[in-house]
Amino acid sequence: MIINKNNLEKLQKLSLHDSEFNEIRTVYDENTIVIPINHYYFRTKAILRFLDVLYCEITLNKLWGYDNYIFSCELNEEDIILEELKRLHYNESKKEFIVRSKLREYQSLDEFFSLTLLLHSGDKIKIITRQIVLEKVIKQ
Repeated sequence: MIINKNNLEKLQKLSLHDSEFNEIRTVYDENTIVIPINHYYFRTKAILRFLDVLYCEITLNKLWGYDNYIFSCELNEEDIILEELKRLHYNESKKEFIVRSKLREYQSLDEFFSLTLLLHSGDKIKIITRQIVLEKVIKQ
């Protein structure tokens, strides 16, 4: 399943509630985040792959105790950080002599969206991305 800005309603179809994960991997050079999960609803191992990631923030406080299950996946409608990235992108595109940041690789940041995975522990994983791919691996 592929999710992008044009089909964000599919986020609910991911059915991530109670899915377990143990690690988060980043492929820095590719701006990719990979989260292997045991998908509760589909009863399968799966991989959540976030492509063209511009921002990621993870809290590790375990406010509600240790628990590595996803409680919810929520869109951040008016994300301040995404708006700031759009402003920086616009400013960079207007200047001729500037170090080329990753933002310059995109014609527009309008295809990007922000979401937060809230964990049962109370921790959050916030990601600004252009695309999410859910890959089913094998039945449990």
